[in-house]
Amino acid sequence: MLKILNSKNYFLITLVITTSLLLPLIHTNLFRYTFDTPKFALYDIVSSLITLYYFYYKKELHFSLLSLLNFILLVFILLSFFQASNIIYSFQFIFRFLNTIILIAFIYDFLHKKIITIQCLANLILLSAFLFSLYYLYGIYVTPIFTSITSFSSIGHINYTAHVLNIWIPFLLLNFFIQSNKLFKYSSLIIMFFLIDILIVSGSRGSILGLILSEIIIVLFLFIKHKKIQLYPIITTSLILLFFIHKIFSPTDIQFVTEKIERLKTITTQTTVDTSKNILNNISSNRVNIYNNTIDMIVDNPWGVGAGNYEYIHPLYAKVGTPFATNYVNETEIFTNPHNIILKFTSELGWIGGLLFIFILIILTRMVIIILLKGEQLDYFIAIAFGATFFHAMLSAVFLTPTNLFFSTFLFGVLIYRYHTLTSYKTLLTLNRLCCKSFLIFIPLFFTLFYMSEYYNNQFTTQRNFAYLKKALMLNPYNESALLKRAIFEAYANHNYPLAIHYLDNFLKLYPYNINGYIRKATFEYQLKHYEEALETIDKLLIFDKTNKKMLDLKKRILAIKKK
Repeated sequence: MLKILNSKNYFLITLVITTSLLLPLIHTNLFRYTFDTPKFALYDIVSSLITLYYFYYKKELHFSLLSLLNFILLVFILLSFFQASNIIYSFQFIFRFLNTIILIAFIYDFLHKKIITIQCLANLILLSAFLFSLYYLYGIYVTPIFTSITSFSSIGHINYTAHVLNIWIPFLLLNFFIQSNKLFKYSSLIIMFFLIDILIVSGSRGSILGLILSEIIIVLFLFIKHKKIQLYPIITTSLILLFFIHKIFSPTDIQFVTEKIERLKTITTQTTVDTSKNILNNISSNRVNIYNNTIDMIVDNPWGVGAGNYEYIHPLYAKVGTPFATNYVNETEIFTNPHNIILKFTSELGWIGGLLFIFILIILTRMVIIILLKGEQLDYFIAIAFGATFFHAMLSAVFLTPTNLFFSTFLFGVLIYRYHTLTSYKTLLTLNRLCCKSFLIFIPLFFTLFYMSEYYNNQFTTQRNFAYLKKALMLNPYNESALLKRAIFEAYANHNYPLAIHYLDNFLKLYPYNINGYIRKATFEYQLKHYEEALETIDKLLIFDKTNKKMLDLKKRILAIKKK
């Protein structure tokens, strides 16, 4: 039962409940990324308000070893700002990281003070999963909304949905075992069945393997501890395997799901060693290329490339046009993260920041081991959720998507609370409130301006009203997408190529290795007959995209003209 002590608690808890229910559902074409951007807008603004309230009422800050390490990591994130090419995305990363840490602290604090309970959070996940399931059925069978890889469900991308299910499925199983209300108890089980079905349809190898492996490890751990097999932790694994078999041999009318299942059939029906090796090589080669290219990037940038700036620097190391190329780095696509949370932090914050982050993960893993050793039944499901999420974070963009990030704060808040309940809590440092209210007010203001700029940028795309583009750049002069659109508009609508090149120069300062930007700049310089400048631009592009046919052909034409 929830204990609302005062209006401050009521406001904060209302924010969390509202966000829990809305975040998995909202999507709108008011933004370029119809799923991620509105969800991040909700998460960032709500978490900013929670940070503002939390610091406003908090008289002292108590630092344990974990919170102290997070504070030091935050300092490194701030220092990485000086390495960044796009400082706005560094600010975004800094504020989002701070907000996430405070949200975890808020959940822990309210659990510790008995304002909320773990069962309250499990019930909230149950309600969120229930609404998500209803909307999923509506979007599949009533109005065909969820019909592609990128719009697999109301959470968005097929893999992003799996990120959230890593947490939801174990918490629903936890709710089934600790729940006294029969309606909630059996609803948890039914919805968990349905979510496992969705997980198998998604074909997300990282999520499926993460859940299965974490449960197998925990079952073995409990066997060593109790000298007997504990059945309840392997329920999810058994269900996943049963649903897996069911999906492989069941027809489906959804094309992209059919393709996923055919791939699963292919993998499971190959018998020869050589063929199996080829399949595994095809599955893993893209990830291996990404990891190797990111490691090259880390070696060349030991202090990092700046928080939130991975996508802006990685094309230089993407080996475009070679067998070792990173996927989605070309003229029309971008690659935003290395699909590994450790490589993400290390590439952006440098070796020291990466090692700090690894140390934080080690401490969290130690907490899981302690609660398994000293804890009770509910702790096993917390450990399963952590294990599945941690495993998937090594293979995908876990913690970098809005819905997963929000529900991860539930997971970490509960984990830290259970650890401190079972062990002696040690405060290493106590400080008076550090942040002034004026600075904290700046955080929600920053996110409001950022997302308003994204809104106007998309409105220009859909309505072709130049006033929207001007507003987007006025609200955020570092909006690289709006700068590129302004350059294209000046070139093709106004035929003002010098001004277009000016905006492209500003764009390339923020995105120094963008293939599309260099191609357009060289093309505009060619139109102006600025052949030397065009050749210089082409040569800059060919440094990291040596086989770009369009630019190689343009270079030949320019050299032929110069010979005449």
